Amino acid sequence: MRNPTPKWDLSLVLNRLASAPFEPLEKAPLKLLTWKTVFLLALASGRRRGELHALDASKISWRENYSLVKLGVIPSFLSKTQLATAPPLSMQIPALDVSLGTDLESDAKLCPLRSLRLYLRRTKLLRANKKLLFVSYLKNFTKDIRSPTISSWIKKCIKLCYDLAEQPTDATFRVRAHDVRAMAASLAYLGNTPLCDVMESCSWVSHNTFTSFYLRDLTWTGDDGLHLGPVVAGQRLVQM
Repeated sequence: MRNPTPKWDLSLVLNRLASAPFEPLEKAPLKLLTWKTVFLLALASGRRRGELHALDASKISWRENYSLVKLGVIPSFLSKTQLATAPPLSMQIPALDVSLGTDLESDAKLCPLRSLRLYLRRTKLLRANKKLLFVSYLKNFTKDIRSPTISSWIKKCIKLCYDLAEQPTDATFRVRAHDVRAMAASLAYLGNTPLCDVMESCSWVSHNTFTSFYLRDLTWTGDDGLHLGPVVAGQRLVQM
């Protein structure tokens, strides 16, 4: 039988992302800025790695005061379950309302839109004539990244957070980037988002896909006592 308990602690990862060396974000190395931005967008959108990889840098539109961003993909991209006649894939991600948390500064550090805005500024020259939003941070690497690179960044981000928290891991510790998609959908659902909206955000046709394969038990916390606060997940602002 499938075990709905996550294999790693989301609260631990988010806690480390709000701390050094990821913060202050303006001074963080481009590699860590990239990892944090990709992780927060994966959680905030609930999308697959291929959909994040296909995000088009020219199809980014902001609502006034940067309270919401709409993202689109390159014209040639079709998602795993998308029909050729379907409209182009897009996603809308709200900013993290810092007024929801007791620790306002910490909450703001986990806003995906804050990370995205800084990432866009820091990588403007690297993108040059590229269409893709995410680019390699490696020196002299001029080619487009591939979708497995998105997965690699997410996994490296999670593993680094565990190392920084000095949490022991063993041979059974397995990190899958796809777990973030499951957690995003589960958080949105547990945060009282209607199931139909969760399905739409994550591009699922049948609710059985979510309930049978992606629903996770996120009611627990790690032994360190960390708790989830307000977070953007599945294109919804969720208060846990």
